[in-house]
Amino acid sequence: MKQLERERQMIQILEAIQTYGNVSQAAEALFMTQPTVSKIIRNQEKQYGISFLDRTEHPLKLTYAGEFYLDRVRKLVADYQTMSHDLSNFADNRVGRLTIGVNQSLAQVVLPAVLPEFHERYPQIQVQLSEKNFRDDGRGSPEPGAGSVRWHHTGL
Repeated sequence: MKQLERERQMIQILEAIQTYGNVSQAAEALFMTQPTVSKIIRNQEKQYGISFLDRTEHPLKLTYAGEFYLDRVRKLVADYQTMSHDLSNFADNRVGRLTIGVNQSLAQVVLPAVLPEFHERYPQIQVQLSEKNFRDDGRGSPEPGAGSVRWHHTGL
């Protein structure tokens, strides 16, 4: 999680440098000190072994590698936020897959009446039907799992 926070901070720093053209004004806009911003940039540059800034030009500009990094890290953070949101939907049982084991007669009579309403109420729940036949196990009980409902949290 710390790495993601560092990447978010780098997005803010690099965007501010693009806006203001120098580290001092970028730092001021971010309510940080110039030495802190410079250190953060240098640490990230050292980590990746590249320069994000062309320090020979004034106003400062991002290098091609810096532009690439900024583009990719924006996408990475957006993907992470989307994933977090989607996973919270799983936790709240708003998305998933419902597997229903049914016999043929139940599937023909009951399901047409209830599935359309279920889908209307829970459009993000995928319904999967598994046809099961009842077998007598000698005790008059149906086959295990026949006619049962199982809830699975799976991919979107």
